[in-house]
Amino acid sequence: MSDFELIFRGELAEGVDQQDCIEALAVRLKTEPDTIRTRFFQHWPVTVLATDNEAKAKRVQQVFEEAGAIVTLQSVAQTSAPSMTSSSEKPASKRGLWIVASVLLLAGVGAFAGWYTQPLWQTHQHPLLQRAEAALASDDLLLLAHLDVKKLTDIEQRFMTVTDPEALPSSGTDLLSDLARVGIDPKKQLDTALLAGYQADQALEFAAVLLGQFDPEKVKALVKQRYDLDPSQSQANRLVFDYTDEMTCERSAPMVILIETDRLLISTQSRMDGLATRFGQSSTAAIDIAAWQTYRADKLASATVFAPTAVTESSRGLSGMMMRGASQALGPLTAAYLGASATAMPPGIRFEATVSGTDAQALDSQADALRNQLQKLTDTLAYHEPETVKLLKRVAVVRSQDQLGASLVLDGNAGEELMSLGQAVMGQMFSISSSVAGEENTARQEQLEDNPSRFFLQFDPANLAAFDDIPDDHFHAAWKQGPLALRIKEIGVDPKNDNRSYLLLNGQGRSLTNVAKEQGGSLVVGGIYDQSGNAIMPAPSCGQNRNQDPAMLSKTMDGSYYADGEFQHYGKHEVDKKVLLAPGTSLDAVARVEGEMTLQVATRTEARVVQMPVTGASVQLAGARVAFGNSEGQSLSYVTSGDVSRILAVRALNKDGKPLASQSHSSFGPVLGTGKAHQYDYHGTPVSVEVVIATELKPLRYPFVIENIQPWQDTDFSAQALRLPEITDRRTVDEALQQPLPADAAQYDNYGNPPKGTVVAGPVQLALTSVQAGGFQGLYSQWDVRTVKLAALEGNRVAGNILLQEIIDSNGVSHEVEASGGFGLKQEGMFFNDEFRPSHAYLTGSAAASTREYEGAQPTELSGQVELQIPEKIVTLHGPLALGEEWTQGPVSLTAQALSENSLQLNVATGIGQLVAVELFDADGQPVGNQLQVWGSEQNNVRAQVSLSGVPASMTLHVIEESRTVQYPWRLSLEENTDK
Repeated sequence: MSDFELIFRGELAEGVDQQDCIEALAVRLKTEPDTIRTRFFQHWPVTVLATDNEAKAKRVQQVFEEAGAIVTLQSVAQTSAPSMTSSSEKPASKRGLWIVASVLLLAGVGAFAGWYTQPLWQTHQHPLLQRAEAALASDDLLLLAHLDVKKLTDIEQRFMTVTDPEALPSSGTDLLSDLARVGIDPKKQLDTALLAGYQADQALEFAAVLLGQFDPEKVKALVKQRYDLDPSQSQANRLVFDYTDEMTCERSAPMVILIETDRLLISTQSRMDGLATRFGQSSTAAIDIAAWQTYRADKLASATVFAPTAVTESSRGLSGMMMRGASQALGPLTAAYLGASATAMPPGIRFEATVSGTDAQALDSQADALRNQLQKLTDTLAYHEPETVKLLKRVAVVRSQDQLGASLVLDGNAGEELMSLGQAVMGQMFSISSSVAGEENTARQEQLEDNPSRFFLQFDPANLAAFDDIPDDHFHAAWKQGPLALRIKEIGVDPKNDNRSYLLLNGQGRSLTNVAKEQGGSLVVGGIYDQSGNAIMPAPSCGQNRNQDPAMLSKTMDGSYYADGEFQHYGKHEVDKKVLLAPGTSLDAVARVEGEMTLQVATRTEARVVQMPVTGASVQLAGARVAFGNSEGQSLSYVTSGDVSRILAVRALNKDGKPLASQSHSSFGPVLGTGKAHQYDYHGTPVSVEVVIATELKPLRYPFVIENIQPWQDTDFSAQALRLPEITDRRTVDEALQQPLPADAAQYDNYGNPPKGTVVAGPVQLALTSVQAGGFQGLYSQWDVRTVKLAALEGNRVAGNILLQEIIDSNGVSHEVEASGGFGLKQEGMFFNDEFRPSHAYLTGSAAASTREYEGAQPTELSGQVELQIPEKIVTLHGPLALGEEWTQGPVSLTAQALSENSLQLNVATGIGQLVAVELFDADGQPVGNQLQVWGSEQNNVRAQVSLSGVPASMTLHVIEESRTVQYPWRLSLEENTDK
């Protein structure tokens, strides 16, 4: 247990602005401001550091106080909870009354629990269900799935925190919106749905049976609205239709729907007669489906794959493929099942995957193996990541009769457990605790929303501020008009779309008064043209033109700029739109991009304030609706539906009528319904809720033309001079490698978090700055590398590797591992009057070595080797650079995939291990970039990025052609370093 804790309660020094403090801490802790805001400014109190070292605690305290944050250093003993005292014994004469009262109370609780959980345990089966299953179960049946809509709806109404049976339909073209428009409510009219799949020549063929209470005229209206009806073959309640596949532009086979008031039968035309006959005659199933019926009896949803009569190598189709793969480990299988069922306390869903087989010994063996692996993982994580244990306990392996299965339970507590795990991971990133013990569930301190939006009852759009009225120069516009602006965010080739060229446009609006948070406007690209005016943005052969789909303008994080000695904040809306060019079209062909941005401005609004508790209340105006669900404490839940573009705000207010800041937000669509459900948690307890709805909207249209599609590059800062390795003779190199490191190389200052251990290996000093072991990640380690000065290594991106070969864990067990991490080396310093001035007399670098194969406990000793790659011959390769074109010279093959503001993204197919440095030049031969960053440790198809200060036109690579490797063994004891 730690002896000292640093506690931050959100207090700042007098005159210190929170944003200034966040940015100052980000600089001092070498991380992003958003990370600091999430970690330290979302809720209080927060444990900044828990340690046994008082001096370390005071150093971290000084860092925070220099940034303006007031932190308290306290002994853990000060926070210990007092012991509980026992209550006195009650007189014997009253004991009988207490027993009677307790029995009555338990009986009442039991009766209430039985009623409350009735939708979970009550068996439900439509009278026609077994008849429908038998009709679908022909001898070529491969797949059968079911959905119990009635039970699912009952559970949603009983247990979901927010539902709205009166939700309004949206203006979208999705199936649920179309159902609502023709007057079909699947929650009320659909009871059970069955879907069957059959083996066809090239793919699966499907049929469905829907059971419930249907209005034939409304069903006909839906089919006519969504599909192409064939009047010549259709009859009163038998409609023949087809549709076009938007992906392939192929027409579907003719489909038939038979409409009765209690059922709908849907299948291909060739299969319908047999299906209708079997259903009408109540035929028995052609294959045995008893096991399936037993399995799905208590499920909300389920599916099964039936094995063919004999699973052999010659079996065809999806079923044969699945069964052959599973049979290798489990023996012959007869079926595979997927299911979802409800749990009661707390309400949730259990997901299951089960297989049935004939080899009991193989099923037993696999069950034991799965349980052992799960237990081993749980034991490992219990030591390293205790927050994950609760999540792993939700997984169970089940073996019964001829079945083997696994299940996962998700309920309301799962979200809290995931949040706890996320906080623990954040704590590890900072090497600090994530919360004060016992305070996780305390009420959050009130915090108001920063820069809340203002809404006016009447507003003239002419009063919208111009985009440039906000002096924030971080957005480099290619087009501006009124309050809106556009930039070319990125251009490139998309490997997921046959390497077609694309443009990524980014739109922004600033201080948009009376504009909705979501769907406040749109961006549409109307066309892209070449120099001759030819369209090079293709229209699809069929279906919807995705290139011309509108992208919606929505509110994002506030923007800020520095003025008058402090940060000024403003509201910001943004939108991204990616557009693909015609196949084979180069980005150089683009001469003009045309389109339109639209802004929906509320010229009249109405605000309604609903006092807490709001559960069951609703606000409906101008075709928009907000309905509140269970809302208590610091939480608020509601459903938005209808014309949601008119809903400008739904915000929780404190006792003074000021908007509270939200801590978290989630949203999801209701089951088989329209609208969108929202769940908010706030910093503070809401006293009322304000709903602002636009009763009048005025669309403002801004057509645009962009003629230069090059993303902006910051040319004010030229590329840093590149210091490349110098080839020297072996004798000079060997003499340098014999020299000791300077004394100051042993000094580390990482803001109160010193290395876990340091070790010297020849001319190299390694410092282990972070090590994480166990669970899914195996082992991950980060290292700081320092070496003697050597001209052949300075500026070398592939100067060496750390090889991790053996780990001894806290149980004394030795583990042989294979983990490596490459590092480059450079001389830290700065240029002054064109002269480089080094900061230290040694070279520095960093590396990460990891392996997912490690399964031991926390390491106490690590050993391996450090390699230095001494170049003896470096070649220089030069050539033109074009997006999407493969660049191959010598051992290096790469492709420039995307150009964005101040960066070029590369895919290095081969040669990354020999690539010393990269230099980029513009069309005039001036250097525009040489800082290369590589992601991952793979040797092929590596993602890389080069920082830019101009538009690159050519590239120079410095590649090792000949080298020699020197190795130095090392052994690091973490226990010895801890003692020191």
